[in-house]
Amino acid sequence: MLRKKRNIVLAVCVVLGITACSDEQVLTLRIANWADHNEAKIVDSVLREFEQANPGVKVVQESYVNQYREKILTSFAAGTAPDVLLLEAGYVPAFVNRNLLLDLNPYMERVGFDPQDYFPNVLAIAQRGGGLYAFPKDFTPLVVYYNRKVLRASGLPDPHPGWTWDDFVDMARRISRTGGQDGELDRYGAFFLRQFYLYQPFIWLNGGDVLSPDGMRATGYLTSPETVATMQWLIDWHKKYHFTAPLEITRNPSHRDRNIFYLGRAGFMISGHWWLPELRKYMQKRNLDIGIIGLPRVQGKPYVNVMYESGWAVSINSQHRKYAVKLAAHMAGELAQRRTARRGLAIPAMKRVAEENAAADSTGYEQIFLQEVANARLPWGNRIEDFTTIEDLANQIFDRTIWGNEALETVVTDIAQQIDALLKERASQRRE
Repeated sequence: MLRKKRNIVLAVCVVLGITACSDEQVLTLRIANWADHNEAKIVDSVLREFEQANPGVKVVQESYVNQYREKILTSFAAGTAPDVLLLEAGYVPAFVNRNLLLDLNPYMERVGFDPQDYFPNVLAIAQRGGGLYAFPKDFTPLVVYYNRKVLRASGLPDPHPGWTWDDFVDMARRISRTGGQDGELDRYGAFFLRQFYLYQPFIWLNGGDVLSPDGMRATGYLTSPETVATMQWLIDWHKKYHFTAPLEITRNPSHRDRNIFYLGRAGFMISGHWWLPELRKYMQKRNLDIGIIGLPRVQGKPYVNVMYESGWAVSINSQHRKYAVKLAAHMAGELAQRRTARRGLAIPAMKRVAEENAAADSTGYEQIFLQEVANARLPWGNRIEDFTTIEDLANQIFDRTIWGNEALETVVTDIAQQIDALLKERASQRRE
């Protein structure tokens, strides 16, 4: 219909001798993401394909590398929100709770979106109460990267599938090495996990959690024996086993950890798929021999991982809803999934694309990541709005026990009570 109207307008313009009116009939959509320069170029190529398939439609990409969530929420408040926007798992609650997103379920058949094509636990990240609020783009669980040369220099083989926490500690301790007259480590077993997004799955692996199933209480969960034991195990990396890199690296992240890893001064590093593009470049430059394996497990307890995801949502206020939904589906479709997979930042959410990508990967990395999918759970940030506040409070556990020398149980109890008060206050505000 849009093409027909545009052709009629153009014909009228030709008859009347008007040359500028054709531009006025172009329907413009705005799409927002946090792409860097390299990924933005890939997105642009996908957008041009959409424009070619939808004559008369122009799509403008708006990339916000910094403070993305805040800028997009501000645009909604100002009435200038983009038609289509990329959301990561932790952003979903803020946008869904404010009723800012269009439920895409009624449009799936119309735009050719088949949920069976996608990993179900990836699809679930943007599902709420029977509604779907984003078409999945890509995702990643966490894995352990290891430097084979460092392991061999320490007399160690590769870690084996199904390895345990005890295996990890034993290997990390054997990797660590002192050098020089100062007695300080010059080779580290691993980096301390101070950031919540990195240690969250370890709490689950030990059978603990940070909040109650309904997300309303931390006491009894963050304070549970399983969670406290996990925190103690992590603290022991530094205070008991002494195999971690300097803690200021994890308190003030600046990619120093990656440089240390590249230089062969660390054995293990826990990260996601987002690291692979950079890592592959350094592997070629420095002749690195890197392996990847799933997280170490706790003997006798179920294996679990975490999943961080992103997907394409549609503003409920879009003036061009029909084409906005088509665009979101296009960005989550097979063409876009294949294009963005070349960048390698994450795993395609479409099962067949991810599986084909893994089959074509000679390093075997992609297959290892795929093996983690079945056991990956949604992060708490996908369920609790502004969960970063709770993350910051949880991170204080390490600051107060390691730097402040406070007793772990005392600190955990205090932090749990602070989180309970925060959750209670938020619940009260929602009822008002």
